[in-house]
Amino acid sequence: MLTAATPKMPGALPMPNSRRQNRETFVRLFQSFVNEYGEVDGKKIVKHIVDNAGGMRIWVPSSNPKLNQYAALNNDPLHGCSDCFRRLWLSICREFGRTYGRTIMNKIVCELGNQRVHFPCHHDIFRWERNEKMKNQYTGKNIAEIALRWNMSVPQAQKIVTEED
Repeated sequence: MLTAATPKMPGALPMPNSRRQNRETFVRLFQSFVNEYGEVDGKKIVKHIVDNAGGMRIWVPSSNPKLNQYAALNNDPLHGCSDCFRRLWLSICREFGRTYGRTIMNKIVCELGNQRVHFPCHHDIFRWERNEKMKNQYTGKNIAEIALRWNMSVPQAQKIVTEED
């Protein structure tokens, strides 16, 4: 398993400041993989990322060479990233081939560069999907039915369907 150690980087952008922003960032990124590579390949990419980096906070290097001058000078696109990101890069390149893997990782760097990010786990993705389904089923008066359907207490179901995230 990869470790979640993150180096302290000067001028680092903060992580998204809410769970909703974090979720929206990754839904947008994962949807762009599906749109660009097709549903089957896009889902394989997302599954590989979740399997190898899910639940970890990782420093993603900058996609701007001016911000990451050391990387540009030494031809190291991974300078300043965490060991976890470096291992993720290598595992993606092994799984999908060097050229295809570099394209995938460059997309992640362009989308999330110069940030510390928390990649979602399987259970995070399941919870996001479950909560969206619960919100779509909610009519305003059927909270007991939803709680029973999803095997949870009524107050817990009420919190899920009414919260903003």
